[in-house]
Amino acid sequence: MKNRGITVILLILCLTAVLASPAMAAQKPVTKIGACANYGGTYINVTAPHDINLGVMTVGGFTTGHSSVDGSVSTDASTYQVVATDQKVLLAGYMNTVPDGSGTKLTDKLQIGSSPGSLDAADSPGITYTDTTDLPFYVSQHVEPGDVPGYYSITITFVGTYQ
Repeated sequence: MKNRGITVILLILCLTAVLASPAMAAQKPVTKIGACANYGGTYINVTAPHDINLGVMTVGGFTTGHSSVDGSVSTDASTYQVVATDQKVLLAGYMNTVPDGSGTKLTDKLQIGSSPGSLDAADSPGITYTDTTDLPFYVSQHVEPGDVPGYYSITITFVGTYQ
């Protein structure tokens, strides 16, 4: 069978402050873009997990988070997948001070996964959910001593495909 891909949801994942002093805090609002699609009588509708705000990250440590509400899938397809990755062209997988990746990045890639013990780089392979209607979403970010203080974000795209 032929795979047919439909970009379904964009999720602005994290806004995080990396600050010179771990005691300082800053947060910024985020937005989401959503869509659903119907192709050839089969539909797939993906609702992205809620945004994650990692708050202030500590230099030299790992900051972890989980979406407060898991994402979900509604479809009449018998077999389908949802893949979640950072698809920006510049510096994919890295949290960055500019959404398109042209700004300052953190040294280490953001790790994402469907469970806290199973995380991969946000660019590739990312997360693949297969034939499930629940999309739990976990993240982890390490901050190196040389990382520049600032506000960092990343957009994770959820793409649904069916056969």
